[in-house]
Amino acid sequence: MTPKEQAKDLVNTFYYSLPNNGSTEGINSTTRRYQEAIKCALITIDRILREENNLIQTIRQFDYWHEVIQEIKKI
Repeated sequence: MTPKEQAKDLVNTFYYSLPNNGSTEGINSTTRRYQEAIKCALITIDRILREENNLIQTIRQFDYWHEVIQEIKKI
């Protein structure tokens, strides 16, 4: 999976797990939930990089997750 695909997959996984009311306004709006999904995806990657750092064997894997972070920030 490319970093861009991984970014979209992570954000969508969280987005569809969060409640929303289908509107574009209010606390349960789709827009607000999408922003929360982005935050959750970034937290997930941060945990992978911090807690699993000893398991990351190659620089390529480390770079991959940083590319995913950049793709999420573009969303």
